[in-house]
This record gives sequence, structure tokens and C-alpha cells, in this order.
Amino acid sequence: MPHTNPVHRNGRRYKRLPARKAWRAVLLGAGVSALGGGAAAAPADLFIYVPNFNDDTVGVFSTNTDGTASPVTTVGGVGSTLLSSTVRGDQAFAYVPSRGSDTLSVVDTATNTVVQTINTGIQPSGLAFTPDGAHAYLALGSGGVEVYDVDAVSGQLTSVTTVSTGAGSGLRNLVLSPDGTRAYAVDQVQDRVVVIDTATNSVLTNVTVGDQPLNITVSPDGAHLYVSNFTDNSVSVIDTAIHSVSAALSLDFGGTLGRGPDGVAVSPDGAYLYVANRTTGNITIIDTATGTAVGIVSNGSQTNGIALSPDGTALYAASQGAGDKLSFYTVDPVTGLLTANGSTATGDAPLSVSMCNDPKSGAPLANGGTFVANTGAALACAGGTAVVDGGTLLINGANQTIATAMSLEAAGGTIDTNGNDTLIDGIVSGTGGLTKTGSGMLTLNAVNTYTGMTTVSAGTLAVGDATHPGASIAGSATVDSGARLIGHGAIGGSVFNQAAGTVAPGGSVGTLSVGGNYTQGGGATLEIEVSPAAGSQLAVNGTATLDGTLDLVYQAGSYSPSSYAIVTAGGGISGRFASISGTAPAGFRQTLSYGASQVTLYLLSVSQAPDGATLYTGLRTAALQNGGEAGRLLLRRLAGEAPRTGDAVALRGGEPVQLAAAGDSDSLRGLLGNAQGKPDVWAWAYGSFTDVDNDGATPGFDTKTGGFLIGRDLPRSDGGFSMGLAAGYSHTSVTEGGVNDATLNTVRVAAYGGWLDGPVTLGGTLGYGYHHVDADRAVPSTGGIAGTDYGIHEASAALQAAAPTQAGNVTLTPRVGVQYIRLWEDNFTEEGAPGFNLSGDGRQVDSLRPFAALSASRVFRTGEVGTVTPSAEIAYSREVLDAAPHGNVSVAGYRYAVAALEAARDRLSVGGGVDVQLDSRLSARASYEAALPVGNVFSQTFQLSLAYRF
Repeated sequence: MPHTNPVHRNGRRYKRLPARKAWRAVLLGAGVSALGGGAAAAPADLFIYVPNFNDDTVGVFSTNTDGTASPVTTVGGVGSTLLSSTVRGDQAFAYVPSRGSDTLSVVDTATNTVVQTINTGIQPSGLAFTPDGAHAYLALGSGGVEVYDVDAVSGQLTSVTTVSTGAGSGLRNLVLSPDGTRAYAVDQVQDRVVVIDTATNSVLTNVTVGDQPLNITVSPDGAHLYVSNFTDNSVSVIDTAIHSVSAALSLDFGGTLGRGPDGVAVSPDGAYLYVANRTTGNITIIDTATGTAVGIVSNGSQTNGIALSPDGTALYAASQGAGDKLSFYTVDPVTGLLTANGSTATGDAPLSVSMCNDPKSGAPLANGGTFVANTGAALACAGGTAVVDGGTLLINGANQTIATAMSLEAAGGTIDTNGNDTLIDGIVSGTGGLTKTGSGMLTLNAVNTYTGMTTVSAGTLAVGDATHPGASIAGSATVDSGARLIGHGAIGGSVFNQAAGTVAPGGSVGTLSVGGNYTQGGGATLEIEVSPAAGSQLAVNGTATLDGTLDLVYQAGSYSPSSYAIVTAGGGISGRFASISGTAPAGFRQTLSYGASQVTLYLLSVSQAPDGATLYTGLRTAALQNGGEAGRLLLRRLAGEAPRTGDAVALRGGEPVQLAAAGDSDSLRGLLGNAQGKPDVWAWAYGSFTDVDNDGATPGFDTKTGGFLIGRDLPRSDGGFSMGLAAGYSHTSVTEGGVNDATLNTVRVAAYGGWLDGPVTLGGTLGYGYHHVDADRAVPSTGGIAGTDYGIHEASAALQAAAPTQAGNVTLTPRVGVQYIRLWEDNFTEEGAPGFNLSGDGRQVDSLRPFAALSASRVFRTGEVGTVTPSAEIAYSREVLDAAPHGNVSVAGYRYAVAALEAARDRLSVGGGVDVQLDSRLSARASYEAALPVGNVFSQTFQLSLAYRF
């Protein structure tokens, strides 16, 4: 097929095209490259670059949701004779070959400034990227293909090699196969397509096509190439499997001709081919399955280049001549037919339309390359659903929101936030994994269905912000050292926080749910944010294995004592946090409680003693009461109220008084002599019930005591002195508020003695007791029990004087004296309620009670030796020291003063009993005493005693 005669411009040769004005004769055709991407019907904010041949400029447009585009700016300084441009697959950079200047300019699309200009071979015409974006191939009008390395971040090129296409060749454009193994270059001089093996960068074969081929594109599956033949008015279809032309497609439809084909584009699904017919100024739509035209639309004179939107819903066409313009069309998704949608003016002689989804642009995300996202809209370049298979999405702009869906294939994908906070609202699906790298925060706000592992390698990954609590990922997640996993949403699998990473539910106060298990290693951190109203929570469906650090972050505000469930685990909790960091609000302390399936944070006042701490001060009061009761028993015995045997009974009755009053000293001495040298052994059993009422602030308590004393009266001396030894045991149960309880098991020993001088008896006691305490304190906050056991030591002493006086048949015995008791307790530490266990320092308490008592008794003889002696007594005592058993306890490093419930200082008691002399050796006594409720104490004591004389 004959070619038109060449013409010259700036010393270079060009073909003269039919029906073209002489000043446009250098135009050999125009390519269109299309963006990939968006999920919307018409993706917005994608860039269209249109080189203007006569202006030596590139017009920049931005797409709109209605399928139109708006002018943005014009880029100059890119050389002359501009036939095409190529927008990279991430639209971060546009590349403009200058056929008139033999240069290649790199334009940063964020600023639309030229960031690199390199010298090339003669007549650079068309540029295409490998699928991963790592390399670029440049077709030269003088023949040959230059190969460059591409820096993904800077966009700049470095020359690698040149592939020779033979003498006499003149390349116009080229495209790479979807798998990147082949480059196909259109040779418009020799009417062929040169096939290059990209592994060796050598020519593999040549495929002859129609006359004067100008442009080329490839089907999405890579099975076919479509080559526009300008002079033949046809499109050659090349089968890439055998590198042979399988069909030549007509561009006519009905009675309308399609002549001078230039730009070609294939729909995203490969169903339709669109051909820009420069000579007839129209666009032919071809059904690729049948190879026949299904429609043709008029566009305007010299339609050069076309491009489809990533979703195939909009088409953009450049035409030159009487009305240099960029026209817009709506694409019918079923028939592929076009409906005009307006136009906008361009520069002088627009030749091509380039967008980032053209096969020439590369698809780095799907092919293990780096996709630089300058804007949130950029991901639409990768398709309605961006396929990610080993690629990296590098965020290169702050505060982006990405609405495009993604599909993670087997090799997964990486998102590098690069110091920029980014929201992804599109759904992430697929079977691959996701790796988050770079500083800055990535937020996934959709219900994501990808099932691979999520690895937070650096920066922060948020699964759902505060306004998207329904956000989720389906798989498991692992958090690497220094990285953070936060969010208000849900993780379907397990979370492995085993390095020095951090998991922070919410990020602000909120809940992060984990469908599987949660495992935290020794170097990792769980961060919980706390406000006066609520706290963050890690809600685990499976098991939670804890270690490492719990970091508590408190918001400003007015706090009150509160509890926060910070970790819940349906499958149970094992382990504990090794350390806790974070400072509680002023006036509060923080402590943790570990339950079977919940970890609870308690914020407690440092000025208010812990619940139930008053139990321990109550135990001191109970010990004082025990010591006082034992002392009173011994003092009564010394006064003669305890049972004695034989002649000793006469001594405690009225006979000594009567004999002394009658002057019968011989009988008195005989009575005393009979009592000397006849020691008694006695036993005294007693039980008491005591109620100590609360004082409004400090709870009251009840005690129940049962015990015994046994003793032996040693022989009385000639001088009227007597003494004895006693030992005993008691068991006391203490209940405070119905929830706290304790027992005191007490052993005691005592020595007692007296001096009888006529009717006056002087007596005294010295004793020691040891109270073994076993206490259980309820912790209402946790529902648990804190327990401990420790000892309280008791030393006691008492003195009294008694003077029996006979009033007829009744003996009146007034008594006065004083009781002294000192308690000192051992240190103690509770167990059973971690974070709430109390520790107490040993405390000393002193009690001094002067007392006065008056008893009345009468002896009734029942035989030669038998007697029955009823008696009654009233007694009063008063505490004169500060015997309130106040104390201090410590918990979690905080020390608290614990108020004591002091028993009433005044004690008024009444009682009575009956002594029975059974024979000359054995006697018994039964008695009852009640301490009247003149204060906050009411007690009742029952006593039974026996004595036997040897």
C-alpha cells in the first residue's frame, strides 16, 4: 500500500496524511490512554491530560461525577510537537514525549510542574509502563525502543537500554501485555507491530498489519491486540498466542463511513472496542465478540483520541479543527452505545487523551508494584475494585479518604501511610493479607471481608473510627513492635500482640471486639482510655491471655469512684498484666480485679477507707471485750462469788462477819484454819452475746463467745494471803454488717491472789492472752473475698478491794477496783482479692476501767453441809483512756486511716446467780449478767461453774 510523501519540520521527516491542511500535515495520529478505577458510575477527580500540538502545551482536566470534565490548568515547558502523553497507573505523574525536541518530560500531577526532563532518541512518540510500573518503554519515530527504570516515589526515569527495531522503522506508539512479558510497538513506516520480549529486551517477531498503523491497545485478558490502520480505514486484530492477524474490522455502520482511524480503546470488560475516526470525525463502536460495528456517532472534525473512564460509563474524545474540544459521552452499560454529554474547549490541536487506566499506564497494585496515591480519588485508577496482588499503596497526601473498593489476591498487599492519616471507606475483600507500614494512621471504615492476616508493621491501624462502630475485618491481626492497633469495630479472627506493639480499643473511649482469641506478650501493651463516664474495652469472644503492660490514659474531667470492665473474654482469662502505667486522677487510686472472664479497673477514692476495713478495728474491740470478761470472772471469784467447798463456803457467807462481831475469835480462827491447806480446783464455762451498734458512719458488729476457765486455788498462807493459777480458751465469732466475718480463738493464762484481813479482801490478777484471728472481708466491688489470719496479744492486770458486810441474813459485798488491758497486734496482709488486699501495721491499744460493784447474797442451809446461796449484783465501770482501736491499712501503695467503732465508755450491768453446795467437796454456780444498753453496747453472759476441794 503506497504511503504519502514525507514532509519536513525542524529537519525531521513526517508522513503527509490525506485531507489534512499543510500546517497539520505532521499529525500522524493520536493515542488515547484511559484511567483505571472508581466504583462510582462516573469517577470524579481523575485527571485527563490532553497534549495540544500547535500550542506545545498539555491541557489538564478533572473528571466529574456526571461524566463530564472541568479544566484545571495548562502545563507548558514540555517541548514541541506533542503527539501523546501517558498518565502513570497511579496518576501521580504524567509523561510527555516531545517529538520536536527529542525530550521526555515528567510532570508531577499534584502540582502540574515538570520535575524532570531527559534527552531521548530521535522523535519520541509513545510511552508505556510495565504492569508493575517499575519500567517504561518509549517508542522512537526514528526506530527503536528505549527502556527506563522508574522511581515510584519521585517518578523520575533512568535509562537502561535501547531495543533496536531494525533499519527503516518508524515507531508511533506501543503497549505492553497485561502480564508484562511482551511489548508491542506500532511501526507506521513498515506497517507492522514489533513484538519485544521484555525479559531479554530483544525483538521476538514482527506482525504485518494494515497500511499506516497509528495506535494500539490490548484486550483486558491480553488475548488480542487492536491496531488502527489510518490509510486502510480498518482495525487489525492480532491473536497474541500465535502473533498473527486474525481479523480486519470495518469501521462503517449502516450508511455512515468510518475513515482515518486513530485512537482506540477497549471497554473494561473487553466487550466493546471504540475507534476514533479522524477523517470522518466520528467514533465507531464495535462488538468484539462478533467483530462488527454496532453503532457510530458524529463527534466533530478530526477526532483523534479517545479514553474510557475506569468503570466504562463515560468516554472522552479529543477533536481538532474548527472547534478544538474535549467531548463527553455516556456509555450504555449493556449495548455499549454512546450518548453525547457536552464538551469543553482545549488548546490548539488536541491530539490524544490520556488517563491512568489505559493499558499503557501499568497496574502496579495488581502486579507487585508501588502505587503512589496523591489523592483519595487516585485508587479509582486501578478499577471499580482495585485488585491488589503484592502491590504497595503509598499514601502521598494528608487526610485522604479512599472510597474505592479493593480486592486482596493471594500475594496480599501493603498500605504505607507514609506519615499521612488516611481513611478507607471502600470494602476490602479477597483472600490475601494486608500489611500496614509507615507512620500515620490508616482507618478501615467498611465491613471488610478479606480473610488473610492483617499485619500492623508500623504506625497505627484503626478498625472503625468513632462514627463507624460497625466496621470490621474478617481475618486475624498481628501487631509488630512499635505499631498500634486501635478502633471501635471488630476483628473477626484472633489478635496477636506478642511483640512490643500496642492494642488500644477505641483510640478514644470505645470498644474493640475480637472474634477469636487475644494474646499479649511480655513486651506488648494494652492501652485503655478512661473518662468519667466510661472506659475503653477489649471484648474478646474467645480466650484472653495477658502479660506485658496495661497503660491507663485518663481524660480530663470530674471523676467519682467507678468501675470499668476493660477486658472481657467469653472463653476465659489467663495470666495477668506484669505492670500498670498511667496516673489516676487526683484524689483517686487505680486497681485491677481479675475474674474468670473479666478484668475490671476500679477507680477508688484515696480519702475513703476501703470497704470493710472497719472489720479490723472491730476485732480489736472484740478482743478488749474478751479480756474484760475473763478478768471480771476472776475478780468475782476473789470477792467470794465463785463456788467454794466445805468451810470455804462459810467464809464467803455471813459467818466470819457474825463471829467477828460477837468477839468469838477462837471460832473465827478455827473457821479460817479449816480452810487453810485445802486447795480447790474449779472450772468456769461461759457464753456471751454482744451487739455493738453503729455510730452512723462506722458499721456495728455482733459477737458470740463461748469459753471456759479452769484454775486451782493454792493453800492460803498463815498471814491470810491466797493465790491461784488459771488457764482458759474461748472462741468468738464476729459479724460486721452481715457481710464481713471473723473468728478469734483465744488461749489465756492468769495468776490471781488475795489477802484476807477480817472482813476486807484485797485481790489482784495478772494475765496473758493470745487471740488468733481468722478474718474474711467482702469486696463488694468485685464480689470477691479478701482473707487473712494473724495474732493479737493481750496483757492484763486488775486490782480490787471487797468488804463483805452483814445486814441481817443478807451479806452485802461492795467492791471497787480497776482493770487494765493492753493489746498489740501482728502485721497482716490479705489474700484473695488482688488489687484490693489490705495490709495492716501492728497497733497497740490500752484500756483502763475503774469499777464499783455491789452484790447481795443469802445462805440457806439444806443439810449438815449443803447450802443454797442466791445472789444479785449491780456493777458500773468507765473507760478512762482513749481505747478507741483506730488503725491504718494500706492497699496498692495508698495508706488509709480506718475509723473505729468504740464501745461505750460507760458500762452498767446487772446480774444474779445461785451457788449450790452439793457436799463437803463439790459446789456449783449458775449465773446471768446483762450489760444494759446505756450506750451502744448490749451484752448477755451466761455462766456455769464447778469447784472441787481435795
